[in-house]
Amino acid sequence: MAIAIGSGALFLGALDFSINVNLPRFRSDLGETLVSVQMIIIMYHGARSGTGFVAGGIADRFGIKWPLAVGIVFFTVSVGLISLQDSLTPIVLLRIPQGIGVAILFTLAPALVARAFGPSKRGAALGVTLAAMGAGTFVGTLGGGLLGQEIGWEAIFWARIPVGLALLIATVVWLNGDF
Repeated sequence: MAIAIGSGALFLGALDFSINVNLPRFRSDLGETLVSVQMIIIMYHGARSGTGFVAGGIADRFGIKWPLAVGIVFFTVSVGLISLQDSLTPIVLLRIPQGIGVAILFTLAPALVARAFGPSKRGAALGVTLAAMGAGTFVGTLGGGLLGQEIGWEAIFWARIPVGLALLIATVVWLNGDF
């Protein structure tokens, strides 16, 4: 389960590469300049870059399970709310808790797998988990481009909600107190 949950967390976070291919769609749909819609990326990366170490410290003290669940909730609720917006400012502001959520996912997913496997299998387990991140990047870029083109930019956000909910359920139900 640690590999499945860790892989799912990295896959979910990596889906965010769909944002980059949809910047022109954001610009045209929201009536903004390309420079202004770049704030969608800047605020997210600022929040993501500044909070991963906090998640690691909290998990070291209290365990991985519940901080990971909080990260999934931050991410999933944020993308759900973003999909309902029709102007740039709330999208940019909601990218902050989404960035915090993904920082938690990117920090705690590898920690979960490393904790679950001994030294002889840890490298292979982390390799599988990190491959899921590559898959998320691939799916996010191609699938996000397709969804954005055919349906609209909102679809790249609401399409992640079922993945986030499934991951949250798996984390709460199947991770035991050892994590």
